[in-house]
Amino acid sequence: MFGLTPSASSFERLVDALAHRGPDAGGRYADAVVTLIMHRLKFRGADCALPVREANAVSAFNGQIYGWRTTDGTYHRLQEGLTEELAVAVAQSVVDGMFAYARYLPQDGRVELATDAHFIKPLFVRCDVQSVAFASEMAPLLAALGPSLIDMQALAELFAYGWYLSDQSCAADVSLVWKHDFALGPGGVQRSPKRARLAPVPSRPSAAQLRAAIRTSVSRSVEGAGPLGLALSGGLDSSILAAELNALGIEGLVCVTVQLAESGGDIASLAELGLPAGGAWQSWKHVVVPVDDHDFLSGFEAATRMFGQPTSMSSLPLYQCLADAASQAGVRALLLGEGVDEYFAGYVSYAKVCALRSPLDYYRHPARERLVRRLFGAARLERTQLRFAQMYGQMTDLRPVEAQLRLTRLLLRSDVCLMSRSIEGRVPFLYNDIPALALALPWAELAAAPGKTALRAAYADSLGERSMCAKVRFKSSDAMLLRCLGMQRLESRIVACCAGLFGRSAVLEALAMLRTPEGFDADILCLLMSLTFLIEGELLHDDIALTKSPGPLYA
Repeated sequence: MFGLTPSASSFERLVDALAHRGPDAGGRYADAVVTLIMHRLKFRGADCALPVREANAVSAFNGQIYGWRTTDGTYHRLQEGLTEELAVAVAQSVVDGMFAYARYLPQDGRVELATDAHFIKPLFVRCDVQSVAFASEMAPLLAALGPSLIDMQALAELFAYGWYLSDQSCAADVSLVWKHDFALGPGGVQRSPKRARLAPVPSRPSAAQLRAAIRTSVSRSVEGAGPLGLALSGGLDSSILAAELNALGIEGLVCVTVQLAESGGDIASLAELGLPAGGAWQSWKHVVVPVDDHDFLSGFEAATRMFGQPTSMSSLPLYQCLADAASQAGVRALLLGEGVDEYFAGYVSYAKVCALRSPLDYYRHPARERLVRRLFGAARLERTQLRFAQMYGQMTDLRPVEAQLRLTRLLLRSDVCLMSRSIEGRVPFLYNDIPALALALPWAELAAAPGKTALRAAYADSLGERSMCAKVRFKSSDAMLLRCLGMQRLESRIVACCAGLFGRSAVLEALAMLRTPEGFDADILCLLMSLTFLIEGELLHDDIALTKSPGPLYA
C-alpha cells in the first residue's frame, strides 16, 4: 500500500519490493493526489477490482477479519472483504482478526491509515518535505527511497527496552501506525487515537470458557486457509493449538519445528504430543529444521535487511528458517502461538515480579544499562528511563506493557518473515476476545511458577503431562551469539559501522564488556549486529544521526 508518490521510479521499486505479500492478484488506483497499490494473497471472498472501490472511497488492505462485536456484545460475522460497513465497524466496534488498511476519500483529499490493536498487520509511513509514502513493511521504504537518518532517541529506546516507546522508529522519517491511527491530507500528517481496541475486560472466565473461546478462535483461523501449517515448538502454546486442530478434524497439516542443538525441549515427533490414536493428526506431516552457527549468522544478516530496523531478537533468523521450511512444504497460512506468553504470563522471569519493589524493576538490567550509558551517554539514558517511567510507572500488571514492548516486535517478526515467502501468519490467541479473557485473570496467579497456570489447568485433562511442559526457548543461545563475533569479521564490521554513531572508543568498550560474563547482554549484541547489517546494506546512515530535543513526553 503506497500513496502520495515521491517519484515514478522509486514508486515502482516499492511496488516490486512488496509483491511477495500478495502474488495472487493486484491492482492500482491513481488520481492527481494519491496512488494506491494492493497486492492480494487470496484465501476467501470473491475476486474484485483492486484496490477495493467503495461508494465514496478506495481502500487497500491486508489481513483477515472474521467479524466484529458491537457495544451490546452482539457478534457480527464478516463474509467478504473490506466494505463501508466494515470501515464503520472498525471505528465503533471490537474487530475480531487482524488488519491494516489505507482508505482514500477523494472528496476530502485524505488518506486514513489504521491497524489492528496489536499491530499484527503492520503499516509504516515515511515522510519528507515533498511527499509521503506508506507500506506494509519498513525495509522497502528505506531501500526504494534511499537510506534514512537515524533518530538517536528512538534508537536509545530500542537499546534500553527492546522496542520503541512511541510511533517514531529509529529511521528519523519513518513512523509506525501503531499507537495511533494516521490521516494524510491537505493539513499534513495527523495522528488520532487508536480506533481498533481490545474488548472490555469481562468477569473472570472459567476453564470451560477459556477452552471454548480458543476452540472458536482456532476454527476461525483455519477458514479459507490451505495448505495449512502449525509452528510447533513442543511448548504449551503450540501443543494447545495442535490439540484443537486435531479435535476440529483438520487433516494434512504441516507442522514445522526449528531445532537448535543447544536449545533442548524441541519436539522430535508428532507422537510426543500425546493426541488420541486414530485422530486427524496421523495425517499430519512434521518438518524439522536444524540450525547451526553459520546458518544463524547468515540468516540473521539477511533477515535483518528484510526486517528493516535493528532488533534485539535473536529469534529473527530462526523465524526466517521457519518461513522457508513452511514455504518449501507448500504452506499458505501458518498458525502461531504468539500472545500467550504476554497475556497469560508465560515467561519464567515473570515469577520474580512479585518480589520486586516495583513492577518496573523487572525492566532494570544493570549490564544493559551500563552498555546503553556507554553508547548513548548518561543524559540520553536518563531521558529514556524518565519517558518509560512516565508512560508505565503506574502499572501494577505487566501485561499491558509486555503487549506493547515485547509482543509488538514478535508479531512484526512473524509478519515480515512469513510474508517474505507469501505465507500469512495467524494468531488464534489474539482473536475472539481472548486477550480480554486473560486480563480478567489475576496477574500474580497466572505468573506463579511455571507460568500460564490458568491455561495449564484448562487443558490438563486433554494434554495430560504436556499441560505442564516447560517454556521452550525459541532464540539462539548466548554462546552462539558470542561465537558469531569471531565469524566473518563481524566484530571489526561492528566497529567500522557503529563508530560514526557512538564513537569508536565507545563501541570498542561495549564489545569488550559484552565478552565478559558480568557485562554480557544478548539483546545489546543483537542490536549492534543488526544495526551493522542495516548500515552496510545502506538502509540507514552510519555517520549522520538526527538528535532531537527531548520535547514533551508522548505515548
